[in-house]
Amino acid sequence: MRLDNFVNRHLGRRVFIFGSGPSFLKISKDQIKKIEENEISIAVSLSLAGIKPTYWTSSGHPVNAAYALNYADPKTILLFSQGPDENIFFKNESRLINIYDRPQKDNELLPKNIVDNFILGSYNVLLNAVHLAYILGAREMIFVGFDYENRLHYYSQCDELGGDFSHITRKEEIIKRLKILAEKYKNDTTRNFSGCDTISEGCLRAINLHEDKDDVDSACQFHSNEIMKKLPLSPHPGTREKNLLRFKRCIDQFKKEGIKLYTIADSGITIESGIENIDINNLIKLK
Repeated sequence: MRLDNFVNRHLGRRVFIFGSGPSFLKISKDQIKKIEENEISIAVSLSLAGIKPTYWTSSGHPVNAAYALNYADPKTILLFSQGPDENIFFKNESRLINIYDRPQKDNELLPKNIVDNFILGSYNVLLNAVHLAYILGAREMIFVGFDYENRLHYYSQCDELGGDFSHITRKEEIIKRLKILAEKYKNDTTRNFSGCDTISEGCLRAINLHEDKDDVDSACQFHSNEIMKKLPLSPHPGTREKNLLRFKRCIDQFKKEGIKLYTIADSGITIESGIENIDINNLIKLK
C-alpha cells in the first residue's frame, strides 16, 4: 500500500496523536479504551506500549519499527519512514508500509498531494505524525505526550509515579521484549547511510543501563527519571530550534485552514507553538 491511499481517508474526523512524554499519564485506562473504540489515533515510536492506535509511525532508527512489527495490535496500520538515500530496513515485512522522509523547506506548506511516497517529517516523529494526520483529513488534532522535557518517557515514569497504569506495558516487559528482538534480528546486518546501528545492536543499546549516564548521545531509553531530567533535549546543537520552527509552521498552516488544535501538555513544544491546552476530561467529551 502507498501513502496516497490514505489521502482524506478520515476526512472531517479528529485525530489523537500520541507521543510517550509525561502528559500521556494524564489519560486513564477507561479514556484510552474510549479512544481506541471511537476515535482515530496515531502513535509514534514506543507510545504504542500504552495504546492500540489506528496508525503507528516512526522514522529513521529501526528499533521502534521492530517493536511495532512484533508487538503492535494486529489492526494497527504501521508506517515507517526513512530518508530517500538510506538502506531500507525490513524489506521483506509486508505489514510495514515503507515511506520516505525529507525535511520541510523554508516557507514550504504541507501537501496532501503525495508524490513518490514522500512525507515531510523532517526526520522527526512528531512532524511525521502531523503530516500523516493532515493527509488523513483531520479536522482536529489532539496532542498527547509531546511534552519534550529532556527526553522523558512514560514507561520509565510508571515505576516512579502513583496511579493506575495497568494499561501501559511495564518497563521490565519492554526491556524483555527488546532482548528477544535483539536475538531475533541478530543476523540482519542492514545499516543506513548514517551508520545507524543494526536492528539487534539498536535494541541492545536502547536497554543498556550501564551506558554512560552523562553521555548526551546515550541511546538507553530506560535510565531513571532523575538521570533523564539532566540530559539536554537533543545532543545535536540547533535540532530543537529547527524542529520547533518547522512544527510552528505546520501549526500556523492548520490554523489558517480551520483545523482545531489541542494539547494536554503543560509545557514543551506543543505549548510553545501556540496550541491550546485543555483538560483531558473535557477533551474526551468534545465532539
